[in-house]
Amino acid sequence: MPNDSENVDETIFDELAKQGIVDAETLNERCRASDNTLESYDTQLTFPARIGCSFGTDPNLEPKDQYLQAREVTSQPINGPSKGVICNIRVQTPTNAEVRFDDYLFITVADIVVIGSNTQASSYLPQSQGFYKWDFGVLRGNNVSNIQDSPYCLGGSDACVVPPHDQQGPLNISMESTNVAPLAYGLAGWKTFDVKVIATGDNDETDCQHSQIDLTVSVDFIQL
Repeated sequence: MPNDSENVDETIFDELAKQGIVDAETLNERCRASDNTLESYDTQLTFPARIGCSFGTDPNLEPKDQYLQAREVTSQPINGPSKGVICNIRVQTPTNAEVRFDDYLFITVADIVVIGSNTQASSYLPQSQGFYKWDFGVLRGNNVSNIQDSPYCLGGSDACVVPPHDQQGPLNISMESTNVAPLAYGLAGWKTFDVKVIATGDNDETDCQHSQIDLTVSVDFIQL
């Protein structure tokens, strides 16, 4: 994950160590402890509707059918917990949402992919600590032969709801500490981090498209 020293309060690691939290494993144990009370907060984010790829403009490639040639990114910052460390993260649209995208949609938290609407497309990304890390330089130019492939979700397919390719519906994912602890420990002390919505395209004028996406990001955390 990117590490901007001005955005990170390094003193939090002393507080974590006092509570026996020294890595992702001990963070998960503490998050799941029966005697632990978690605090929580919600952040509302809106990603406006967009359509069209800037094909041929670096790092995007020229159009090519069924290949990952272009991407367009919208980013929104959210605050990390003040003097706290994250345990669980939930990202969801309203239950009646009609999210639609073309070709594929990725949602990242601090550049870690939490939702990829197509598993084959997601599988081209590099891995870090068992997570897919967003890197379009690696992703671009790869063929996606199974456009109806099931989605990739951090924590497994049971953890999320994603509308099928070129259809519409709600979108959500629930990430418990068992799955997200390495990401959460890596975000310890971060004052802010970005949530990104990324739409990709192969060769059509209407690619790199998604409807307006209204997200609620819910964070459960340990107050230090």
